[in-house]
Amino acid sequence: MGGTISQIHSKSVRSSIMRKLFVHSWWAVVFSTLCIAFYFQAAHSRSTVLFDLSSRMQDMEQEKLIVAQEQDELNLRLQSESDPAWIEMTLMKELGVVPEGWTKVHFQK
Repeated sequence: MGGTISQIHSKSVRSSIMRKLFVHSWWAVVFSTLCIAFYFQAAHSRSTVLFDLSSRMQDMEQEKLIVAQEQDELNLRLQSESDPAWIEMTLMKELGVVPEGWTKVHFQK
């Protein structure tokens, strides 16, 4: 029915060894489980930080492009300050000065 005596004895010895092994090493299983849980939590946190940093970098690159365009415009403006046409355009645009012979019209709101 259950087998021979040596088979029954070897099964009980094996179960006794397994039980002792589990009793003496349960902390290793718990420790390993905790280490795995902390690893996955840190990996998730790392990916979140990496995503935030990459989006900040993209924003800074866009801002850098805008600043570079503004700098180019200012450089062109500085270079053209000695040009009489630019001076005339600036006086008309910024100060409202009109060249001789032109008629100035004011619109009231």
